[in-house]
Amino acid sequence: MLKSKVQVVILLLILLLSSCVTQNKCLKKYPTPLPNTNIEVKEVIKYRDTTIYIQLPADTVKITDTIIISTNGLVNYPLQRLDVDYAYSTFQIKNSKLEHNLFQKESTIYQAIKKAIKESSKTETVTIKEPYPVPVELSWWQQTLIKLGYLCIAIIFAGIGLILFKFRL
Repeated sequence: MLKSKVQVVILLLILLLSSCVTQNKCLKKYPTPLPNTNIEVKEVIKYRDTTIYIQLPADTVKITDTIIISTNGLVNYPLQRLDVDYAYSTFQIKNSKLEHNLFQKESTIYQAIKKAIKESSKTETVTIKEPYPVPVELSWWQQTLIKLGYLCIAIIFAGIGLILFKFRL
């Protein structure tokens, strides 16, 4: 009787300890796949418009000239002014002399240039997809089997403890 109890204990120990070996052999035969890694690089190029300003300095030209008239006497003509975008001109005749002045207005010329400034930026995205472990909820049947497994293990340990307790006495 004692011999059969020892055999039962050894059989139960073999069953319990063999589960780890089986799991390791399964993992060697069917290894878990490596995670997939995707690297995605995006380059974004943006163009901006810009405006260039050119400063024109003011400048003045003065010319005085004499007019000869065939009749006796002096010629006088009132002051006249002509305005344009970037300059203005005045002239008059005083005592038979022509005075002409050209004044350049101080101004800024601007020109808009489309897509003159290029801005570039790179974005790198790394995506790692891990196939395992996948969280899945257990069905009621699977939960019942797990609880029954715990109960069986507890009964086995209780039986081993009982046998060892009787064997010592």
